[in-house]
Amino acid sequence: MQKTKIAIAAILCLLTLTSACNATIITPPTQITLEGGEEDSSGSWRGGYWTFTVAVDQMDSLVGKVVLPANTTKKGEDGAEIKTRKSVEIEIKPVKSYYRRLLTLAPIEDRIVTSRVCRGGMNKVLGTAWYDKSVNIEPTVVEYYKWAESSWEKYTVFEVSVYVEGKLVGETELNTEAGTKNLVVNTSKGSILVKNLGRLEGDYSEPHVPDILLFNEKYIFTTDAIQYIRYDHGRTVKYWGSENSYLYYIENSKAFSTYWFGTVRWNPKSVPDSDVKDTPAPFKPPQWYGYDIIDPGKGWKASDDLWNFIRDPVKPRIYPEEGDDSLIWYLNKMTSEGNIADKWLEGEWYIEKKDNKPNAVVVNIPWGAYSGAPIVTFYIPSELAETFVYRPPIADVRIQSAEWLNGSEIESSGKKKCQLEIKQFAKTLSSATITAETSTSRASISPTSMTVTMAPNETKLVTFEVTNLGVDSDMDGKIFFTVKRTWDSSITSTAQLSFTLLAPVLPENTSDTVDRTGPKPEPDEKSVSEYGSAWVWIVAMLCGTGMVITLIVIARDEHKGKKAKELAKAGAKGTIKAVKTVTQPVWQKYKIQLATIVFGTALFFGGLLWQMYSPFYIIPIKPTLPLVGTLFSTSLETILSCLLGLIFLLMGIASLLKAATAPIIQ
Repeated sequence: MQKTKIAIAAILCLLTLTSACNATIITPPTQITLEGGEEDSSGSWRGGYWTFTVAVDQMDSLVGKVVLPANTTKKGEDGAEIKTRKSVEIEIKPVKSYYRRLLTLAPIEDRIVTSRVCRGGMNKVLGTAWYDKSVNIEPTVVEYYKWAESSWEKYTVFEVSVYVEGKLVGETELNTEAGTKNLVVNTSKGSILVKNLGRLEGDYSEPHVPDILLFNEKYIFTTDAIQYIRYDHGRTVKYWGSENSYLYYIENSKAFSTYWFGTVRWNPKSVPDSDVKDTPAPFKPPQWYGYDIIDPGKGWKASDDLWNFIRDPVKPRIYPEEGDDSLIWYLNKMTSEGNIADKWLEGEWYIEKKDNKPNAVVVNIPWGAYSGAPIVTFYIPSELAETFVYRPPIADVRIQSAEWLNGSEIESSGKKKCQLEIKQFAKTLSSATITAETSTSRASISPTSMTVTMAPNETKLVTFEVTNLGVDSDMDGKIFFTVKRTWDSSITSTAQLSFTLLAPVLPENTSDTVDRTGPKPEPDEKSVSEYGSAWVWIVAMLCGTGMVITLIVIARDEHKGKKAKELAKAGAKGTIKAVKTVTQPVWQKYKIQLATIVFGTALFFGGLLWQMYSPFYIIPIKPTLPLVGTLFSTSLETILSCLLGLIFLLMGIASLLKAATAPIIQ
């Protein structure tokens, strides 16, 4: 039975590990830090540890690899960088996880079932009792085990292998004892330390079991079995006549010894042999006529001769396999729960043995039974990843001068170039970024950014171009130049240049005509035709270059006196040169009125057609006048349709007439 259960447990464990090996790879390391160490004369970093953590939300996630990549970098002092030259890969495989609780052999006084027992008898003529020590059985002592620990210990066994650039450099298998014990993997370049591995708190808690008496995997009882195992446990002594009689008997004991050998014992006050005192005697409890030999059975067998009734002791049977009336049978009958082995040792439970004797009870834990989010921390020696110190070139580029190439006034839509003289003051070849921006959105600059790489003491000229995007009136502005070193974006130099944006000059006003073409929408960037009807000025303006361009200005104010302000918002300078009118197709101008007329007509004639051709009415109406009721009948839906159609038709016609006759404002 035990072998079968162990085999089942092994199969389940194998299936669990097979499933675990297909699990998701561990998440990438986070919060990588470098603890301790220092740079040696060769530029290597020694005596430190790369540390990082991995969050695990399920034990399945621990199957896989954790990698400290090559070129992992941390900033040192004075711009230095501490880097790993090689990648370190840690492969983790769970071997098994289980709860374990040690057992220990129960004290000897609790395991003595019966004392030494001698042959006893009674003379058939005289009725006297006697014993014979030459025929005896040794004390019966049973082996059973109880808990050696007050609680269960959780064990998590892992196999860990370490690779550097794919080459195996160290491996170990260790029980992390639920994350309380650090896992150490030794390599030729230091030891890797893994903390909290296997520290998983979740729904799978330790087994809850009572205190037990364990004989073997087949027979386990609760601790109330002790009162039935211990020799004469709980007895009360009663004497035969006087306290000095050869025999006494006991009451109030339900121990197996009283069941097997009876309740009569040799009195230590009268028996001279110490190894016979308090041992079972083959007699019945007191009779009115004196002693009476016990009947053969269970613990005694008859060996009578001519002059004596003789009883020889029979060794008690412990296990049912030895025969009837065994101790196990008695315990199963007398204890509160009987044998609980079948309730216990099922599934993942089994008994661990040492020297072929019970040593501990083990309960395998399925890896997937956990939940929670433990944090596993790894410590990798800096030497193992070949960590070194890198001091990158840091630029120190400064602006020596800034100037315009052809004046700082920029005509409307015109462009001007400016130039910077820059110099490298760093002692190594290095790069810097120069950014440029204007103080106003009416001027653009190109490029807005450039990167230069310069040798020590090198000087360069860099050029930028500024464009006038158009202004209402002359406007002053500035260009801001900033030089940043590429390494850490620190600013090494700044400069400014001023400029003036010129507005276009237009001739005097020659005409001023406005055409009102309909309602006034909010201006936006749609073409004129998409505005529907609006207050529209078509303005032809003469620019500074002598070229005539056409602007479309849309205003919401019909008063002519506000046209100049609207033109200013559009970016023009001066007054209107010429005005044209904008018209729209008739159907587009009056599309709302026309739609209303069409809808009303459809409703009106639809009602008439329903009256004429409908085979039935939804809500029939028949006039009460005799003659009219006879000649004419209709329905509520017909009346409503014609009435609504007539209303919409009249509204559309009225709106159309009003729009068509609206005056034109000059």
